[in-house]
Amino acid sequence: RPRCVPRFAPPRLPALCSATASCKMSPEAKANITLALLAVGVWVSFTVYGWALEALTSTEFGDGEDKEKFHFEFSIVVMTAFSNALIAFIVLKLRKEKSVTGGAPRREWMLAAFAYLGSHLLNYVSLRYIIFPLQVLVKSCKAIPVMF
Repeated sequence: RPRCVPRFAPPRLPALCSATASCKMSPEAKANITLALLAVGVWVSFTVYGWALEALTSTEFGDGEDKEKFHFEFSIVVMTAFSNALIAFIVLKLRKEKSVTGGAPRREWMLAAFAYLGSHLLNYVSLRYIIFPLQVLVKSCKAIPVMF
């Protein structure tokens, strides 16, 4: 009996750093791939975050005539700050850092913390009136005075 042989066989692609193949990538190539994946991850995360935040602050919740918008922006700020601090603390402990302040005076840390809370609270309140892409555009201009 003759065997059927396909006329077209797709080319075999080399495995990238699999368990069976040895990795032939240079350290620079690995670093570039890692950078690209991290950049895409940040971009996707901020896009989803912006979409969810705008949806939360601009959607009316409730039934019938009792609909109202979300007005608890401070709770979002506090939860975001707490989760950021917790993740930073865990990373610092895993890296076995001696100080969680990095040697900076506590007064400067507190100033930065209150500025962070204030700016984020005002950002979330502003989403009641403007869309998220406009907010991002306006926030990108804040770097201009900082450069001087």
